[in-house]
Amino acid sequence: MKYFRSLLVLVLLQTAAWFTPAQAMTNHNTPVAVATDLYETAYLHFGPVPKNVKLVQPYLAPKLFARLWYKVKQPASGPQKDVFFCSETPPADYSIGKVVTNGNSSKVQVDLAWLGKNGPKTQVWVLLKQNDGVWQVDDIDYGIFGRLSNYL
Repeated sequence: MKYFRSLLVLVLLQTAAWFTPAQAMTNHNTPVAVATDLYETAYLHFGPVPKNVKLVQPYLAPKLFARLWYKVKQPASGPQKDVFFCSETPPADYSIGKVVTNGNSSKVQVDLAWLGKNGPKTQVWVLLKQNDGVWQVDDIDYGIFGRLSNYL
């Protein structure tokens, strides 16, 4: 019986380790993995507040993180949009689309949908650079609304 209790505790600890954010943060091998992990974290921790920006730091290039961190530490002025979703409200769904890679640069399409399949949709491109073998988000292209770096 003691053996089974020990085995159960080991299984529970291993299962908990699989679901920790640190596990997801270690997978920077591909642009898709980084974009997926970034959007999953941003979706679970929606909103332009310092604690949420801190959670996505591992996915961001240092310069982008520094500028974003400075911005979220300033007093709020007007409606506060989440920079990853370009919205004041979280989408109902998001998905990773097309990927274009050229050497050490890549862009990953992210499709955002509000109010289900028939609601408003937005498409953003996550722009990544490979630094020392690690893919990091360098900017986000909002299409006709410009880029994240333009607002920071």
